[in-house]
Amino acid sequence: GQNLNIILTYLATVNFPGLIDQLRAEKFDAAISEDPVGFGIFTMVGIEKTAWAISFANSEFTDFITQMPSAPSYVPSILSEYGDRMTFRQRILNTIYSFVWRHVMKTRIEWL
Repeated sequence: GQNLNIILTYLATVNFPGLIDQLRAEKFDAAISEDPVGFGIFTMVGIEKTAWAISFANSEFTDFITQMPSAPSYVPSILSEYGDRMTFRQRILNTIYSFVWRHVMKTRIEWL
């Protein structure tokens, strides 16, 4: 599934002939990545100063990373189609979506 695609993309990138050596030779002072996989590459290259960029609004996962509180009972999940006005059933489903998204992204980080 999707995790297999992520793994295959990562492996194709880090195994591209000469890429890691070329990146090391650049002697970057810092690096920025939106994707967690970037940080694995930064480690391989030896870049110590890194930053995480996010091109979307805060979600359950960014709340997890930044230690910000999350309120899935009224803040729509990135996976849901609901707005900020939800029925009780939609709030329960939204909370489940929030935990699913957080788990998917946390698993992706831990894989690195």
